[in-house]
Amino acid sequence: MMSEIKALLRDRGQMTLRQLARHFKMAPEAIEPMLRLLVDKGQLTTSLLCGGGCSGCGCANEADLTLYKLANGD
Repeated sequence: MMSEIKALLRDRGQMTLRQLARHFKMAPEAIEPMLRLLVDKGQLTTSLLCGGGCSGCGCANEADLTLYKLANGD
């Protein structure tokens, strides 16, 4: 599954947690631990779409704001 996630991100560049969950027909809570592991291994990086400027206002769900992409060299 993790190789499928990396292959998809290689093709698409970057995706939100919700987009990845939808693609794999999983709940965001189910796919997030796999993404965390890939981040911890240095294979993926994350960023927030809002740039953190919203100060946690709750304007969107974290699954829609967390963006994943392959780390450099992967």
